[in-house]
Amino acid sequence: MRLRLAAVASLMLLYEPQRALALSGAELYQACNEKNDSAGDLFCNAYMRGFLEGMTTGIGIREALGASAYCPPQEQAISVTQGRLIAKQYFRENPQKLHTDAALILGLALIQAFPCGDANWNSPR
Repeated sequence: MRLRLAAVASLMLLYEPQRALALSGAELYQACNEKNDSAGDLFCNAYMRGFLEGMTTGIGIREALGASAYCPPQEQAISVTQGRLIAKQYFRENPQKLHTDAALILGLALIQAFPCGDANWNSPR
């Protein structure tokens, strides 16, 4: 367990963008396409988990804004595996956006996958 944590921490330093820029979609895509249990794979899982938790937190904030564009399934949380699949598909379908901030492009992917107003998903209050 400590070895994995050390590997993830090392990867965070390796994947830290030059000149203090945010992680790009291309960098995240590269990490998410590495072999299972590789350093990039562990980094991708950690990033995805944190991002999905952030998006879930954002749902609680939406009441203050009065609306939301992201409405994930009520029945079950989105798994890291599902988040990765959604991200990879979005990356492949939108290569022109890979230079943008990874959090932004991942957010767009999740909003596209789980838009509000669809009868199968949560709808804004």
